[in-house]
Amino acid sequence: MSARRALLAALVLACTDASLYSLKSQPNLSNKISFEGEICTDDPSAVAFPVKMLIVMDGSGELVGADPGAQRASAVDALLARHAGPNFRFGVVQWAAQARSPTGGFATDTNAIQIGVDTLRIGTPDAQRSYLDAIRKTTTAIQDDLLVSTPGQRSRTRYIVLFVAHGPPTPTLRQAWCSSHMEPGSNPPRMLDPMDQTCADELAKTFCPDQMPPPADCEGDLYPRLVRELRTFAIDAGAQDLSFHTFSVPGSPPGGMAQPMRDVQRMEDILTQMAIAGRGAFEPQRAGALNLLANDLQVPSSLFIRREMVVYNANALIRASRAVPDSDGDGLSDEEERMLTRTDPLVADTDGDHVGDAIERLLAAPGLVFDPLTPNTFAECMGIDPPDRDTDGDGLNDCEEALLRTDPSLVDSDRDGIPDLVEIRRGGNPLVDDALADTDLDGLPNGVELRGGLEASTNDAASELDLGYRYRFFDEGPRLRLEATPEEPIPGVRVIGVMGATEGPGRICFSPPGDLRYSEGATADPTDCSGAGPAVNVLDPGASDDGSGIDFALRGASATTHVVRVRIDPSALPGDARVRTVLMRNTSRSCFKFDVRNVTLVETAEVPGGRPGRGWNQLRIFFGELPEALPRGYSVFNVATVPINFLEPDRKTPNVPFIELDQQSFVLLGGNL
Repeated sequence: MSARRALLAALVLACTDASLYSLKSQPNLSNKISFEGEICTDDPSAVAFPVKMLIVMDGSGELVGADPGAQRASAVDALLARHAGPNFRFGVVQWAAQARSPTGGFATDTNAIQIGVDTLRIGTPDAQRSYLDAIRKTTTAIQDDLLVSTPGQRSRTRYIVLFVAHGPPTPTLRQAWCSSHMEPGSNPPRMLDPMDQTCADELAKTFCPDQMPPPADCEGDLYPRLVRELRTFAIDAGAQDLSFHTFSVPGSPPGGMAQPMRDVQRMEDILTQMAIAGRGAFEPQRAGALNLLANDLQVPSSLFIRREMVVYNANALIRASRAVPDSDGDGLSDEEERMLTRTDPLVADTDGDHVGDAIERLLAAPGLVFDPLTPNTFAECMGIDPPDRDTDGDGLNDCEEALLRTDPSLVDSDRDGIPDLVEIRRGGNPLVDDALADTDLDGLPNGVELRGGLEASTNDAASELDLGYRYRFFDEGPRLRLEATPEEPIPGVRVIGVMGATEGPGRICFSPPGDLRYSEGATADPTDCSGAGPAVNVLDPGASDDGSGIDFALRGASATTHVVRVRIDPSALPGDARVRTVLMRNTSRSCFKFDVRNVTLVETAEVPGGRPGRGWNQLRIFFGELPEALPRGYSVFNVATVPINFLEPDRKTPNVPFIELDQQSFVLLGGNL
């Protein structure tokens, strides 16, 4: 391949930030289609991504005495009410001299969560307060949850820790550890004197071993370091984020003595450093007035950015420098199926064993059971029910992914930005980041070829200028949008849009059988709806349902109020009156314009059970995104599916040069992981 040709190919296939072509500059070629549009990344706090909150509450006798009304439990109740919804999971850890989790990690069952809150309400009689045991229990709860989650689940999950303390560690770590530590080598063993330098040296060796010289305050250094290690572990394990927030609740029992200022200062210094290490916030609280809603816990620490966009025509393959049909979209051309494998070009899985024809041909080797004409039962697929389940929605079923050793919970197992389906169908390696490799030695990296609709394993240099897709992007930067939390405050009522200029709380009020109202602003009584706007009958028989629900607009009483758009599922509405607080908040998204040109269409045969008639091309536009702070993390993918019909020589439906795509064109893949 000449240097000039390579340069031209790089220019037409590369992504740039140049301004977009105008529509008028694109000829309407009958066998070509192009896409353009403007979309934004998701806001992790506003879509169906799991948020797992762990409340780590001081349960020492001192706090119990200072909080006889158990306001700490009421604060947790308010937190649960604010973040009620299917995306949220909650766990409780109560700690004093020791820590334990009455919820057994993160619970989905409301009874288990209530048991945890009731445990906080009771507290413990312990006089001691072990930060070390509390952090260790927190770490165990999160590590256990990560270990039982799939990589796909972890890539979407944000962990939020709320750590509440009533005072500093008591006794100090030095006092507790040295008093119970048996000095090695002594006969008989003897305990170390906490006031002796030997104790300090041994403590530093155990808890601050990598710091030379040891820090003057090993204990003060230890707790934030453990928090930092917990966050690093979660991110390295594939979690989207972990934030660690701390709250101090000073005070004294009624009629008792106030805490010494040095103890309050010690507590606040440690909690501040823990919050900094955990990318969270430290919130000092007034005695008896704990507020776990002091911060907007929904704000992610990192904006989602575009990772990659990949257009994939399942029905067009490049063979001998020309586009040929693959009517069943299995990765083998119709001619290859008729002449080479003798499989059915109209059935993606000829033998019906839930493994596609092209995959069986790819895996076939002497001594193995892969034959696209002979059905087999594969040991790797035992237990997959239904057998054609596709957990991540990427187009490869779980059985195929088990045989290919890709991850059924990830659209892109090797994190190279190219979906597994595209790599398998077009000759890439879905298990290794080979985007910069050049498997076929044609001068183009695999990633460029796969995104361009070419083959990574076949030298198709002669086709690149005529058949390669051409991508262009124009980044518009972050954009704020007002949204509601929780998204579904009342069963059957989902907030789908908020129009207004200000953030703040509001209340959605429901009265059976179907009256819904909205009240803006905060009140002392969260169940008060006296200032609500006009009622809307969401059971109006004249309302139309498009299959996804019925939409209504709710207005508050003031002229400048938010306008809240809700989608109603009448079958899920409760039978009793409900008032729920919602928080209107600005979410941040990264937005960009794009166009993709020169996508080739082919005339396919009619596929039984598919769309009627010949000529259908099923195009999928994959859009991968990931947190800006994790450029090598697992991408979350949205996809737009566009059917286009083409009949030789020049019939194209729709007969347009460009197809417009917008935010509503894309759906989140694997959103129910």
